[in-house]
Amino acid sequence: MKKLLLIPLLFLSIILYSIEIPKNKGFVSDYENLFTSDQNYELTKILSEYETETTIEIAILTIPDYEGDIFDFAQETATAWGVGKDSTDNGLLIVISKNRRILRSQTGYGLEGYLPDGWLKGIEDRITQTYYKDSLYYQGTLLLIN
Repeated sequence: MKKLLLIPLLFLSIILYSIEIPKNKGFVSDYENLFTSDQNYELTKILSEYETETTIEIAILTIPDYEGDIFDFAQETATAWGVGKDSTDNGLLIVISKNRRILRSQTGYGLEGYLPDGWLKGIEDRITQTYYKDSLYYQGTLLLIN
């Protein structure tokens, strides 16, 4: 009888914990309107060409707020969006939240040797301190993807 009571509680906790994933709009999903339409176009063009040349897929998400921890949110979003190729898991999701003052790069397992977390963290810190603090989101994002 106790097991029967635990099953509904388990499902309820899964439903309550599930992270709301924003809709993927393509290479750039700018929900905070940090980029002009021209900047959005240029970023999309750069990321599309980069994927054609390397097969590495990079997606950018700007969002005012998110649920839970940034690591979990970025991981769940990258997985739900299917960032990267299935066979190589070579995707990179860049999450920017002006409201939360967060820049987070989430790599697929296929990129971990190519883009180590410590190295990315150093670049993220520099971009946040030198570009994003002055609302230069496009310039800082260009630096991150180049």
